[in-house]
Amino acid sequence: MKRTWAIAALPILAGAIGFLVWWGWLFPPKPAQVSGVGMDAIEAALALDPQLPLSAAETDVVLVVVCTLRSNRLEPYGYSYPTSPFLDALSNHGVQFNQHYSQTSWTRPSMGSLLTGRYPRGLQLDSPEDGGVTRLALDDEDILLGEVFSDAGRQVIGAVNNPNVREQFGFAQGFDVYHAPTTSWTKRKIKLDDNTLVSQVLNAVDETPDDQRIYIRMTPVGPHTTRQLTRRDRTLLQDADHPEYDAAVRLLDARLARLFVAIKERRPNTLFVVVADHGEGLSQPRHHHFGHGNYLFQTTIHTPWLIHHPSLTPQQVNGLTMNIDVMPTILDMLGMTAPAIVDGRSQAAVVRGETSHTGHTYAFSETMYNRSNKGTIISDEFQLIRNRKNDRERIFARSDWRAREELSDDHPTEKSTLSTALDAWEAIQSASVTDAPVEAEADEETSEMLRAMGYVE
Repeated sequence: MKRTWAIAALPILAGAIGFLVWWGWLFPPKPAQVSGVGMDAIEAALALDPQLPLSAAETDVVLVVVCTLRSNRLEPYGYSYPTSPFLDALSNHGVQFNQHYSQTSWTRPSMGSLLTGRYPRGLQLDSPEDGGVTRLALDDEDILLGEVFSDAGRQVIGAVNNPNVREQFGFAQGFDVYHAPTTSWTKRKIKLDDNTLVSQVLNAVDETPDDQRIYIRMTPVGPHTTRQLTRRDRTLLQDADHPEYDAAVRLLDARLARLFVAIKERRPNTLFVVVADHGEGLSQPRHHHFGHGNYLFQTTIHTPWLIHHPSLTPQQVNGLTMNIDVMPTILDMLGMTAPAIVDGRSQAAVVRGETSHTGHTYAFSETMYNRSNKGTIISDEFQLIRNRKNDRERIFARSDWRAREELSDDHPTEKSTLSTALDAWEAIQSASVTDAPVEAEADEETSEMLRAMGYVE
């Protein structure tokens, strides 16, 4: 009789436990988090403070250059899946550039361009004779943003996870600390989590005197490889067309949240900038193919640019901008002078809300990766892509990021105008090549990592 009663009571007991769980008494809900970083902490770190000065003497700088970050897979750029809650919050409290383009679609020339404010051809980091995958390097005379800050007396800290920007290729010029892992890649899989880069940066900051200004450049690579889905990823990214990439972006977002909150706790007056070297085709859509270096569709060159400082009024910028603008903009915002040879334009006045005009009629990008030789020009309305090998030109609406509908027959005048402007730009780029390129022999360790990433067949 007692056993029968106990069996009959089981559904009642299960229902009571279920009620307590639902009500939150037995297992209270966790505070909102971004993979371990509480949203309350993020919101506190993002708080505006118009009184904090934005100046060379008082402001620290963090520049995050993410490898392979496609903008239209990010929440602040309209993506409907929860890949980037931190970057979305950063955008809501900062300045977001909506028509921003990289100057090429693979890492080494793109990073060189971004960090010097110059087009890749002038740096000779991309060449039709040699895709630059193993040999081409920055010249000692090419001035990186880190060198400008070093000359100004800052502690200059670097942490990178991509072998394309290791020391032998010239990317450590001006740095006091430069963490470049020796075994970070194997068989197209990353071995070193970007969280390690965050820890390296924070350790270097903790070793720097509080009264010395710092400049940090971090290059995480999480989105360069897909991520095995966790149960939570499967729930959050259900029905996404490439959830493995989205999961990698979501993990990156969590790492950046940790970096941002920790830096702001240590150095509240920090200018925090997030950009990317290029995007990724993902075969979404299919004709954009899976990788990036050989293509100039918007999926591979439309990249994010987000800026946050407590004194800045949040805004969306819709004019055309390019990665070559990043260096002069950061320096101008701090009241510092850019090097004499810079192709980009400072957007400091736009960031401060003094004007809405970015000063660019067109944005340009080109790639000579592997056996490719392509150039592109982008206006507010259209994108023209030129394949220099067969002289084929195609024009698409800029709003058609999938590049589904070729518009040559419908817009012949616009196509001719863009083609002529691209001719003029290419002539200037050709004239900028005056000396032999600098070559650096990659050691076996670096070569193996490049091979593991897919850069060397």
